[in-house]
Amino acid sequence: MADIIIGLDIGTSAVRAAAVDAGGGTPALLNYGQVGLPPRAVTEGEVSDREAVVGAIRRLWDQGGFSQKQVQLGVAGLRAITREIDLPYVADDEIESAVRFQSDEIIPFPAEKTLLDTKVLADFTGPDGNRVRRVLIAAAHRDLVEGVVGAVEAAGLEPMGVDLLSSALIRLMAIGGSLISEPEAIVSIGAGLTVVVVHQGGNPQFVRTIGLGGNSATGAIAGALDIPFNDAENLKLQLAQGGVQADLALRAVESTIDQIVNEVKGSIRFYGSRPGASPVARALLTGGGALLSGLPEALAEKGGVPLYSLPVFQHLELKVDVTPEQMSLLGPVLAAPVGLCLPEPSHGAKRFNLLPPEVTARKKEKRLQSRMIAAAAAIVVILIGLGVLRFFQVHNAENNVASLNSQISSLNAQIPRYDAVVAVDGAYASETHLMGPLTASSVNWLDVMGAIQSHTPPGFTVTGFSGTPATTSTSTAAPSTSAPLGQVSVAVTGPGLASASKWLNTFSALPQFADVTISGVTVSTSGVASFSSQMDVTASARQLYTGGV
Repeated sequence: MADIIIGLDIGTSAVRAAAVDAGGGTPALLNYGQVGLPPRAVTEGEVSDREAVVGAIRRLWDQGGFSQKQVQLGVAGLRAITREIDLPYVADDEIESAVRFQSDEIIPFPAEKTLLDTKVLADFTGPDGNRVRRVLIAAAHRDLVEGVVGAVEAAGLEPMGVDLLSSALIRLMAIGGSLISEPEAIVSIGAGLTVVVVHQGGNPQFVRTIGLGGNSATGAIAGALDIPFNDAENLKLQLAQGGVQADLALRAVESTIDQIVNEVKGSIRFYGSRPGASPVARALLTGGGALLSGLPEALAEKGGVPLYSLPVFQHLELKVDVTPEQMSLLGPVLAAPVGLCLPEPSHGAKRFNLLPPEVTARKKEKRLQSRMIAAAAAIVVILIGLGVLRFFQVHNAENNVASLNSQISSLNAQIPRYDAVVAVDGAYASETHLMGPLTASSVNWLDVMGAIQSHTPPGFTVTGFSGTPATTSTSTAAPSTSAPLGQVSVAVTGPGLASASKWLNTFSALPQFADVTISGVTVSTSGVASFSSQMDVTASARQLYTGGV
């Protein structure tokens, strides 16, 4: 499954996003986009016009086709800093407390307004023989971070982390084995800020933020030519084309270029002057302001170190269509959002995260609520399913009860008829001793019916009866005692499937009947068995007429 991360950079002149699959192997650029911001919407890295920034982010997501809502954010500005400090050895979970204990000495913000994170650079033994931890601190003023996070949340996105843009630029240099062993400077010139980062082997050593950028050059052109800021911005982008206005504009930005070059040069020199620091081997230039005509040449000539362009696309697998001309224009401005998507150069190393703790708590609470809602929905589905099952069970039971009630009603309707038959049979039985058998082969079917009723096991019901006499022989001899007098067929109901066997065993044991058989056995859902039984009336029944067969 792709490990897609979206980096979002809220700069001075635009909001920019890049979607990168950093799941393994060569990172792949899947999508990118940018939407411009009006002047002073973001000032020195801080959101000044929240409504304008929120609107730009929403347009960026709509126009850029970004579907994922989770984003990694970066911050930069005069109130976002890094510091390096040596601490007496403390456990990992105690580092932040130890840093906060000394925050008044190393962080220029009030403690209650400071968001910070740490990472261990090295553990070593000090001159006094005690263990020491060298710790890199990332700190930002809460107002700076909350302004960026609030705008992102208002635009409908979910910030997953807040890192320093300086760290993102270092991660970009690490892909494809681009790191060198000597100290290296990354100079990112944006519209409002210039960030100078010095790192060695992917570990940041020095970060400085300068309050100058491309907008300073635009302002100089606007003032010198007395034209609106937007017109001056357009003219700044066309300085290389020549012309009267372009020549005037070039002279207007010379002082701004000199200021930026001097600040960058001074920052690199300051780093090199620190005790134990090695000289910076090279400087890599990036950022939208790096496209300012004349600036790269001046920095290469006066910066004091070899200058290279940061190869943003060189070690990325491109899943988007980008021409070489677009690469030269997009590379500098996409460096920050792409770097926000990339993993740390050192395997297992943590990245800075300055996300306010209350935002993290809200995210956890939201995830918990989502899980609870999902669990509640699952329970509702289960309950509905059980309810439907119970409904059908009750419905089937009601149908069975209705069927039994129908059968009972049918039997109740036959009771008067059966009672009448029994009464007639009783009267006839009282006179039968006067009549005796009329012939040796005749059958008294009423006696046969009474005999069947009297031997019917408890719980059984005879619901139908029919008798067929044996064919009369033309012989004058008396019939054999083994020859049947006739055959009886009865319809019976009884309790359960075993009732058929019980009926068969009961009547097979009586001498009056022979060849007892069972057929058509069915069992209803309520457990009532129905079947037919056929049996022969034997000749031995003639001797029992007076008392019933």
